[in-house]
Formats: sequence, structure tokens, C-alpha cells
Amino acid sequence: DLALLRLAEPQASPVLGLASAEPEAGGPVATAGWGCTDRPPRCRRFPTHLRTAEQRVVSDSRCGRSTFWNPPAHARTSICARGSKAVANLGDSGGPLVVGSAEVGFTQVGVASLLSDKPGRPLNAYASVPSQRGWIDRATAGLLQDSGR
Repeated sequence: DLALLRLAEPQASPVLGLASAEPEAGGPVATAGWGCTDRPPRCRRFPTHLRTAEQRVVSDSRCGRSTFWNPPAHARTSICARGSKAVANLGDSGGPLVVGSAEVGFTQVGVASLLSDKPGRPLNAYASVPSQRGWIDRATAGLLQDSGR
């Protein structure tokens, strides 16, 4: 669920920091994407602008194989979140899950990966950035080395 790209040219766009720890259960998070705006499993309406959804982190025990079974979410490498008004939907995969703070702004903690397989359970599973930081750091170092930077 994670990819690292080396761009042909440096970018001046704002960047997100990467989290080194997962947010606590109950903590606020947000996601953004271009996915469907109808309720799953339908996918007929798409937004004309980037959409965001505020969510809360849900404990791993509430988001196991009984909620995500095809494919399953793995607690060690996933962050589960629930939205009261909106969730990530079909087409949002790969989008960021972020936490915000007045001190550092937004930090990415996850990557949109799974929708709940259970109707009526507005849950998402996100690939955990903190659990993959070792791979991210090694891959980044390899790209920098290959580019001579």
C-alpha cells in the first residue's frame, strides 16, 4: 500500500512530515481524496474538487478480520478510523491520513487502503506510516544515493 517516487525535478509544493508514532484510539485524524461521494457499495458520483473527511481512530480490537476480511486488515500495520459524516470511499485509496497540531501542522500517519466489508459500519483501514518507517527511510536513502544527492 505504500510507494515512493523520485520526481524528475525538485518541487516547491508544501510537504507533509511523516509520523513516527500512531495516533491513540479516539484521537482525531483526517483524510482527503477524489473518491465516490455516494454510500458504499455504489460508486456513481465523483467530486469536482478534493474532499476531506474528519475521522476518529478506532481501537484495533474493533477493526479486525470480522470487519475487514477481503483482504483482511492487520492490526500491526493498519490504523483503523471511523467517520461520523464521511469516510474514505472507492477511489480514495492511496490518499493520506493525517493528524494536525498547532505546533507542526499536519503529519501523515497513514495511507488509505480498505473500506469496511460490513454494510452500515463506516470504517476505513489505513496502511500505517509509523509501522513502515524503516522501509520508507531505507527506500528514500536508496533513491537519494542513486540520484547522487
